Amino acid sequence: MHQSWPPLIRAIGSSTIVAAAVITAAYEHQQATAHAQASPVVAQAALPSGNTGGDSLDALAREVATLREDQHRHDDLAERVFSNLWFDLFGAVGSAIFACSFFAEWHVIRSRSRGGSADRRSA
Repeated sequence: MHQSWPPLIRAIGSSTIVAAAVITAAYEHQQATAHAQASPVVAQAALPSGNTGGDSLDALAREVATLREDQHRHDDLAERVFSNLWFDLFGAVGSAIFACSFFAEWHVIRSRSRGGSADRRSA
């Protein structure tokens, strides 16, 4: 095994973890945006048709704003990303690949210390 393999394996593992985070964050952001765009329609549909007073509309707007702030506090994007099954799966695979790089590095160092002629020729 050539000595350049362990860093390459670490890079592949790290890239897998980063790609999982980016893809999952983009997906969750898209879902949150779609949900936020659907929310005003629901709020307008909940208005009583006979009551058009300005005070009730202001109170409703304040209540909706409070509910949205509450929603954002409890349903943070990072929390949704970390609880996503695909992020967990690809994060675990990336971590395993990253960990394998240390075994590969150990193998390279061990074969060098034992006088591995293949490593000396390729180095």
